[in-house]
Amino acid sequence: MAFNQDGRFLASGGHDGVIKVWDARTWKLLHELADPTCGMESVAFHPKDSRVLAWGGTDSTVKVATIRDAATKDVRTFHGHMSLVWSVAFSPDGEWIASGSSDGTGKLWQVPFVPEARAPAASAASLAHD
Repeated sequence: MAFNQDGRFLASGGHDGVIKVWDARTWKLLHELADPTCGMESVAFHPKDSRVLAWGGTDSTVKVATIRDAATKDVRTFHGHMSLVWSVAFSPDGEWIASGSSDGTGKLWQVPFVPEARAPAASAASLAHD
């Protein structure tokens, strides 16, 4: 589970392969993002844009997408770990993702250009209605 930077949204992921994004003030479910390839072990919000999420999972990959892109299956996938990915975290500038795996390795991944990540942080209204 992870809160976005201002605490407005909470993302949860589980072994069912679904990330759920909640409004942390009302606990209303805003989005569900399915990843049919794995269960999620960790999830993180981009520090500058709450529409961008990264997750690590049971398929040994790290993935990043905007909420809209994930729904249309436009997900960037990073391969390199040999076992499930326990943790993911964005750098404060949002340019890198760090990941830790049960294979005993930690890796750094440069975040691919995501146009939405360069825009101002998502407001509750824009996240809820995208």
